[in-house]
Amino acid sequence: MDKMKKTLLIGLIIWLSFAPFSSFAYFYDNEMVLQGMLQVGTLDFSLFSSQDNFVPSSKADSLEPGESVERMIQVRKEGSLALQYQLSFWQTGGDVDLCQALQVLAKHQGQIEYEGDLVGLLAGPIILSANPPNHTWQIKVWLPQGTSSQLADKVCYFQFIFQGWQTDSTEQSSSFFDQEEINNQIRTAESFEEEPIFFNRIRIDTSLETSY
Repeated sequence: MDKMKKTLLIGLIIWLSFAPFSSFAYFYDNEMVLQGMLQVGTLDFSLFSSQDNFVPSSKADSLEPGESVERMIQVRKEGSLALQYQLSFWQTGGDVDLCQALQVLAKHQGQIEYEGDLVGLLAGPIILSANPPNHTWQIKVWLPQGTSSQLADKVCYFQFIFQGWQTDSTEQSSSFFDQEEINNQIRTAESFEEEPIFFNRIRIDTSLETSY
């Protein structure tokens, strides 16, 4: 009797395993591409400068009021996707007052994109595509004439930040993006030459006599 019950129980389990139930569920996905191709692009660029810092280096290490230095930077397209990018400033160290006093002129492919305070630098966005694949920036920085001698023997450490993202997006956070930085430093002279002060000479004629 027990053996018969066991046999019936095993048969019932086997039947339940193959019986169709409407509540039976499973994960299923079916993808099909007809006469198409899935292709993934890359968004990438790099920076190149033949100079380690601004030139002439003698002035970049001892800048005085009225003097300027320059640096050439090339933006190179490395990925397959076109991109748009912008240039900005970021202080990494040194004297805040000196960084705020410095002025900058940034030219892209010979055209002025920004002129003003170095700390306020923001140029772009500019499209970087296959034609041309490389962009050249000429950046000039100077210390204005009449700068206070209190900024002598100071240094400003900073980066030029190049941020790039997809051309079909208006926000970096919602698309593929890339960021590259290049380091710079400008140091002022140990002392500034004082500008000469001129006084107007006033001649007083004391030969006049007053009679009463």
